Amino acid sequence: MAGRILKQLSGYIDRGDSADADRPSREETNPSVELYSCTACRTTYIQNDLETCPNCEQRVESTPRFDELGIRTGGR
Repeated sequence: MAGRILKQLSGYIDRGDSADADRPSREETNPSVELYSCTACRTTYIQNDLETCPNCEQRVESTPRFDELGIRTGGR
């Protein structure tokens, strides 16, 4: 068993492939969610898609993300 694993790992090294190449990216594993704000209730919701506030039924506004505001979050 260990020999088979080592052979498989050496195949990745020989080809220059990463062992993570077959792993789905973070974007693929995490569903996209947005922030929505209701100015009437002063409440922010985290949802996939929201048009009206569940509390007061007023229209909600999409809250901009850092990247949409031009703020870098990569730590560089």
